[in-house]
Amino acid sequence: MSIHTRERSREENDDGVSRRGFLGALVAARAFGAVSSPPTAVRRSAQAAAGAGASHAPALLGGTPVRRTPFPSWPIADAREEDALVRVIRSGRWNRGDNVAAFESAYAALTGARHCLATANGTSALIASLAALGVREHHWLDYADGECASADAPTAIEAVRSIIDAANAHTVVTFGPDGMTGHPDHVTVGHWATVAATLASGRPRVLHATKTADWAEHFASLHERVPVFGPQGPPRTEEADVAFAITLSPCHLDQKMVALRAQATQTATVIDLVGEDTYRSWLAREWFVCGDSR
Repeated sequence: MSIHTRERSREENDDGVSRRGFLGALVAARAFGAVSSPPTAVRRSAQAAAGAGASHAPALLGGTPVRRTPFPSWPIADAREEDALVRVIRSGRWNRGDNVAAFESAYAALTGARHCLATANGTSALIASLAALGVREHHWLDYADGECASADAPTAIEAVRSIIDAANAHTVVTFGPDGMTGHPDHVTVGHWATVAATLASGRPRVLHATKTADWAEHFASLHERVPVFGPQGPPRTEEADVAFAITLSPCHLDQKMVALRAQATQTATVIDLVGEDTYRSWLAREWFVCGDSR
């Protein structure tokens, strides 16, 4: 007969219950809804710790709570917020006031940017983005994000057609059947715009945004890090099939960067991840294919 002995773990108490065992028993008790009556071994462990004068027993088992007062309500405000609110009310300026300008300057200084433009929501960000590109007229169709595919297509197409006719548009630029990134909203809106253009009285030219095979290969490693095009990857159009291409001048690329930065929730994370120089190179060229039968 052999007798095996072991030294007690430094984490065990006099009842042979380790810290790991204690936590495991407690988790198991919670999983089975037994939190109101901890297991015997757990109770013995806590009682032994309390008897030894330990102060780290869980509050659930009679230890001292970490916090004895209720958490404060949110948001936390004091006289400074009250005074600021009163100043805004008395100023009569409900947007783009001195407080916004001060915030923009402070945030630009904090991030090292030359300028900062504060927006209240995604719609405001889109307006700012369009303004950076010199677009002064825009029309909202009032479809919620992610719901275009389920909208009534004939109604949406007619709305787009009426806008095209009112603008007497010569060219309509939109997404192709791939939606560029495969997003259902992109695919749907591209279909609406393409059909609407064929129904418009002026029969404008239709161009679908695309990428080339060479571009996709050049930035393949970036797309692995930033899979914005989904599992299918970006469109891969051969150069011979491109109807129109443009390399942006430094000035126009700056303008495009400002427009994209205005939509910070969509672009800031990517820019921070890959760096501004790579991001600019990524966006420096644009390609389009014919989207109609011409």
